[in-house]
Amino acid sequence: MDSAKRFLSVAEVANTLNVSPLTIYRQIEQGLIPSARVGSRRLIPTTYLDSLEAEAFAAISPNKTFGEA
Repeated sequence: MDSAKRFLSVAEVANTLNVSPLTIYRQIEQGLIPSARVGSRRLIPTTYLDSLEAEAFAAISPNKTFGEA
């Protein structure tokens, strides 16, 4: 298994997206953000942020790939 993180805490995701942890918890409850419960913690797969980033780039320029002029 590689050393890259596969899951992030709610606080890490909130910090990355510059929103409050409460916003992340609300979106988890609404089914908008996937998560896994480990004990009392909620963990979010890093693939969620990857897909969010891909959607954002596609919305900016749906016919171009990243880095293309």
